[in-house]
Amino acid sequence: MINWIPFQEEHLQIFECNEPQLAKRLDMNIPYNHVTLSLMDIKKNRIVAVSGLNYTRPGVGELWQFPGVHAKKYGVQLVKAIKEIVPHLFTQFNLHRIHMTTEVHWKEGPKWAKLLGFELEGTLKDFGPNGDEHIYARVK
Repeated sequence: MINWIPFQEEHLQIFECNEPQLAKRLDMNIPYNHVTLSLMDIKKNRIVAVSGLNYTRPGVGELWQFPGVHAKKYGVQLVKAIKEIVPHLFTQFNLHRIHMTTEVHWKEGPKWAKLLGFELEGTLKDFGPNGDEHIYARVK
């Protein structure tokens, strides 16, 4: 069973990333976030993913997530956890729009976004650290 807990800097010590650059990017993002949460398997003392919401302008937020190396083992639970928290983010931060991006080369990106209730809006050229990214949105 996994649960959302408030992110704490010491979580980076037990967070196993899929690639070393994710930890560096996560560390860069933290000061700019409106909210940062860790999705944790308490029994195994394992951070499954770290997620957050950048408050980009009034009424608009950008959802982001860094999965850990064990995230695939928690697939269904991970989707449920994010689906459950998104409505709370809309309400808590008085948002009318939440968007997210995925790297174009990530084949599971469209399925992931659809499972979370987000719709494809387009492609952002040369947007991310690895090039083009798709942008998905969910509007209240």
